[in-house]
Amino acid sequence: MTSRDRITEMFRFHRRPSFSNNFSLNKQILTSIIRPKTLATLRRLDTTRKSYLFRFLHESRLIFMLNPPFINLDGANLSSIIIGSLEEGIDMRRVFLSNVNPDNASFTSVSFGNSVFKYTRLRGPAFHSVSFEYVNFVGAQLQEANLIVTNVYKADFTSVNMMGAKISQKQINSIGSISLVIFPDDSQGRNPNLFTDSNCEKFINETNSQQNISINRYREWLIQIGWQHDGFIYYCTGWFDKANDL
Repeated sequence: MTSRDRITEMFRFHRRPSFSNNFSLNKQILTSIIRPKTLATLRRLDTTRKSYLFRFLHESRLIFMLNPPFINLDGANLSSIIIGSLEEGIDMRRVFLSNVNPDNASFTSVSFGNSVFKYTRLRGPAFHSVSFEYVNFVGAQLQEANLIVTNVYKADFTSVNMMGAKISQKQINSIGSISLVIFPDDSQGRNPNLFTDSNCEKFINETNSQQNISINRYREWLIQIGWQHDGFIYYCTGWFDKANDL
């Protein structure tokens, strides 16, 4: 039996006779069993087996971006995992990886489009041809990350720490939100203002109207007030450059 087969077997549930007649365990109960077992297993496994387990969770759609995901990996140790290769492209779009720890991980030819990496610690990872289009990075730690060969188009970098990271100005210009980002040079990001009048600029600066508003919060606000398209107030105050593209 291979390492991958053993990991698959570990997550297989056998019903007791008394659970027959179309009885199924409540999803919440199943989740409460699987989550702690998964986190404990990830702490014990070596790099190869940990990588296999992560691929298994993804392929089984257990960490897919549902509301909530079937398994919440909050706090999981994914350090040093190796996902993808130059010969194999991997589609991992719409995964939910909030508050996980993939320090020193290696991702090659992976698409994470529309995924969630909120508050995740990505210190010192190796990225090669990785797509982060429309990814939610709110509050993530990307210190020392090399983002040069990644696609960060319209990603939400609100409150991300990028001290020591490598990223080009062209990439920064393509990001959806840079509000309160700590850039590699220790400067702080700010989404562009559309007001040009000096009094408006003064008002905006003094009242801190460009606060920590993520793209997701912006979308929720538009839905709440029923302005699905232009979002006039947010659009004119310059929190986001092109509302319809977010």
